[in-house]
Amino acid sequence: MEKDSAENVLCRKIIGIAFEIYNQLEYGLLERVYQKSFEQLLKNNNISHSKGKYGKIEFRGHLVG
Repeated sequence: MEKDSAENVLCRKIIGIAFEIYNQLEYGLLERVYQKSFEQLLKNNNISHSKGKYGKIEFRGHLVG
């Protein structure tokens, strides 16, 4: 059996955090509430991150953001 790469382990942790937030808060809140919750759980899990960095966003060949 192949050992998980560091990227796969990190990805699973991040997805788990997202599900934890959804399961506890459910849906219908302001996006900022989910962002703050996500940031807190990233910190609690010692996952470094930065926020609010955006660039050019393309979707199917069109600039959308």
